[in-house]
Amino acid sequence: MLRGLAIVLAAGVLLLLAVYGAGDVGVREIVRWTARSSLLLFCAVLATEGRAVGLAGWPGRTQLLRGLALSHGVHAVAVAALAVQLDGRNLLERSSAHAVLGGALAYGFIFWGALRPDSRATAVGLFWVWVVFMVSYGTRALRLPMPFAFPVALLVAAMLSRLSSLVPRSSRERQTA
Repeated sequence: MLRGLAIVLAAGVLLLLAVYGAGDVGVREIVRWTARSSLLLFCAVLATEGRAVGLAGWPGRTQLLRGLALSHGVHAVAVAALAVQLDGRNLLERSSAHAVLGGALAYGFIFWGALRPDSRATAVGLFWVWVVFMVSYGTRALRLPMPFAFPVALLVAAMLSRLSSLVPRSSRERQTA
């Protein structure tokens, strides 16, 4: 799965560079595309955490975590490349000290999760990553509901799925009976 994702990410980056060029427009498209792929992988990781049974045909949680780390690693490289091209203006305009520290901590949890998928720090860290994604997409959704409402809804659904796995199975069976 990880090899396939790496191939898809590389092909996507090359395609975007071919269509938009290697200037700031092309790199911005890569930043957007990898943010979306990371969002989807993160939601899949969060929704499968705490589940004893996987879905047929879906990769396991460990592979999803490693895919998320790969996707978000490419995202970080693209953000850094854009910062170099724009002399850091993209970072200065959109960042505060809180956002930088929160994002850096989220990256730390993502990469830790790829190395230690079953650790308690990974489980706690995924909640932090969810908060960072929600702040990122949620503040944008307040200004532009149309394109950003879907990512916010996806994040809410993934968290609800995660929280439902915390309810003891016997409680869930009694509620449905």
